[in-house]
Amino acid sequence: MNNEFWIKRWNDGKIGFNQESVNKNLLNYFATLNLKPKQRVFVPLCGKTIDMPFFVEQGHPVIGVECAETAIGDFFKEQNCLPQVDELPSFSRYRTQDIEILGGDFFHLKKQHLQNVGLVYDRASLIAFPKDMRKKYADHLTALLEPGTRIFLMTVVYDQNEMSGPPFSVSRDEIHSLFSDAFTIRHLENRKVLEQNKKFEDRGLTWLDEDIYVLKKNS
Repeated sequence: MNNEFWIKRWNDGKIGFNQESVNKNLLNYFATLNLKPKQRVFVPLCGKTIDMPFFVEQGHPVIGVECAETAIGDFFKEQNCLPQVDELPSFSRYRTQDIEILGGDFFHLKKQHLQNVGLVYDRASLIAFPKDMRKKYADHLTALLEPGTRIFLMTVVYDQNEMSGPPFSVSRDEIHSLFSDAFTIRHLENRKVLEQNKKFEDRGLTWLDEDIYVLKKNS
């Protein structure tokens, strides 16, 4: 899915992927992520997720990237704050004291944008890409990160013949294919989640699993 697809979804208000409360997996596993004090968190394809303020409340500045200006504007409006805005090559940068969102294309990010990032929070980024784009995403993310950086990753798995994405089904085998050359992969949990996601049952799914991982970039 290209940027225009997501910009249109935001402009049309078709944002069922946005969660109105802090992600339960983040709440359950945050303490185990062992972030160092004030270590930055990177949120790719961040939308207006309120998981960003959660990280700030725990003492961790956040940097996100988002192609849809509507999402960025809604985020700061809902957080009741007015960001400072300036222009960088390839991005519009929106900043408050602890949150920075780069408005633009994820694939234009460079290493210098993500200095001091210790964790990548990927709740719905990898699964937003169709199969032919997931390797491009994984390769670019890998190139951006320093050794020791971790990725807290959530994916969904289902019969792709029953429903077209997004979100797209991403198997454990594919996670290993995409990341095992550069990361140590730890699978934390697999859960059956169709009962909590009836909208996908309405789209034709007969089963839906969620997988949770922590990946650590090798030296």
